[in-house]
Amino acid sequence: MNRKSILNLIYNKKLCDNLSSTKFPWGWKNKDLMEKLKEKIINSENVPFYHNYHTFESKQFLENSKFGYNIIYKNYLDKKDFLDTKYTTPSLSIALNKLRSKTDDNKLKKYPNDIDTLENFILSNKIDYDVTTCNYKILGFTSKKEIEYNLIMGLANPSFAELKSQHPTKQIINVLYISDNFYDILEWERDLLELNPEWQVSNINNILF
Repeated sequence: MNRKSILNLIYNKKLCDNLSSTKFPWGWKNKDLMEKLKEKIINSENVPFYHNYHTFESKQFLENSKFGYNIIYKNYLDKKDFLDTKYTTPSLSIALNKLRSKTDDNKLKKYPNDIDTLENFILSNKIDYDVTTCNYKILGFTSKKEIEYNLIMGLANPSFAELKSQHPTKQIINVLYISDNFYDILEWERDLLELNPEWQVSNINNILF
């Protein structure tokens, strides 16, 4: 079984019921739904981002993230297989492939070649104790350390506090991007167990549950 087959088997998730690739070839939801999602993200209770090794510069991140957002958009227009690209996790890659296969090319041709982001804002910046996945790692795991930590935790049976301190950890940021054509919320994440972690998008407009 090849890499893509394995990823499709493990990371194929259900899509949100409120999507319409026919009416919204990119974005897949109307602005009213996105406004509700924005308020939900802002008002949700999360573990705030703090890490004694990794720092975070919001201004630089927001500026650089525009580039990744535009690359994902262009890959969608160009019918790229997202499992062969950077910037998207396996589950999101599979979801985008599904949506792209159902989208009318003629409608997409009416969209601009690039997204000219006018404004972008961080809606939430939090820590999550979970594994980060990637298209190009064994079984989608981003780090050997994550596998090692899971094995250690299972064998040692530490207390809850100790378990949490050793558990795979990632930073998750939700960002709103506003342009003349689009109003999108992207969920970015990075693996804090890596020395130089790269950012990936794990959800767009909450198309994945």
